[in-house]
Amino acid sequence: MNLFVVDHIHYENGDEELAKRIGIFSSYQNAQNVIDRLKHQPGFIDYPNCFHILTLRVDKTHWSQGYNNVHIPE
Repeated sequence: MNLFVVDHIHYENGDEELAKRIGIFSSYQNAQNVIDRLKHQPGFIDYPNCFHILTLRVDKTHWSQGYNNVHIPE
């Protein structure tokens, strides 16, 4: 079984990531339908191509490696 995660991610000031988790849907079509509806709403209308659908398989590890934190000095 797959789940479909809809995010809206855009950048301001060149590198500031602004991400919104829109929702998790049971079908790709449901995910696409919410994008089609939201892309005409205030805020989203300025960045209509910044929606992303991520397909995740249920009961599967999607991050199987460790990670490192990177701190950028100010």
